[in-house]
Amino acid sequence: MLQLICDSESPMFMTIDLAQPMFLFVSGVTVRSDTNAGTFTVDAEQFTSQHGEQRAVAGFAGKSVLPIVGFFPDSPRFRTKKPVPWKNRYVAIGGWLRGISSSLEGETLIERFRVEVEHIAFLGTYTAPATPIASSSSSSGDSDKGPAKKARFSYSSRFLKRPLDDDDSTEPGSSPSPSTSKTTGNAT
Repeated sequence: MLQLICDSESPMFMTIDLAQPMFLFVSGVTVRSDTNAGTFTVDAEQFTSQHGEQRAVAGFAGKSVLPIVGFFPDSPRFRTKKPVPWKNRYVAIGGWLRGISSSLEGETLIERFRVEVEHIAFLGTYTAPATPIASSSSSSGDSDKGPAKKARFSYSSRFLKRPLDDDDSTEPGSSPSPSTSKTTGNAT
């Protein structure tokens, strides 16, 4: 669900024309690609997936994603070839939100935002990690994994302040004398 929440009493609200389509910028990995139809799908992962428990979202295996179907308009710009990205490629796209498409995958109804692509940048190939990344909910509180590793730092302890050396300090408004300053490089 995509919502626009703002104060209707605000003067800024009067400048928003909700009848105009929204322009989106999205970056993510291409999940599917169909060169014949000129479409591709991107499941752009959101930063909210790193916080809290990972819930199972229908069809997205617990990831917090923005599901996008990108398509290229039939225009003279894309007359000969539409630049559809291959599967498992990072892309950044900018385009107009044109609607929502629904498809049935197995017994799950998947809804995706349809974006008419105006700009596309190919950012490289996605390489899956060698070992799956453990979710934060499975790693906290498990006692069967063996002894816990000691943390390298602690937010609860106060940090140590280094005492100032008397020879390195200078009075406000004064500069160190040339005889005590260290120089590097060749003198000319």
